[in-house]
Amino acid sequence: MKFNRIIIGAAALLFSATVATNANTIEPNTTTTDALVVKVDPKKTEISASELPATVKQAIVKGDFSKWSIAKAYKITYEGEGEMTTTDNSVEYEIHFQNAEQEKEIEVYDKDGKVVED
Repeated sequence: MKFNRIIIGAAALLFSATVATNANTIEPNTTTTDALVVKVDPKKTEISASELPATVKQAIVKGDFSKWSIAKAYKITYEGEGEMTTTDNSVEYEIHFQNAEQEKEIEVYDKDGKVVED
């Protein structure tokens, strides 16, 4: 009889530990609309200012560096495979500006001419 009580007590203890462990499990929120975009394997190619898309040129003319000259321009293409590959914004343009006082600034634009924040 005493042996049965020990077995039943051990089973009850094991059951309560299992229930407590499962009660503390946190399920990830799968209904969120936020997305993480990872860009892999960038290819950076120097281009001339005349090769910039019209949207980027317009953004430069309307932006903070409209009075600065373009010292260098780069086309950055992101390539990869699977879910990690970007599709919409797989091209960015890195522009190196220089003013009359030889100050330098760098700005990155997406294909639509929007400034890309770091």
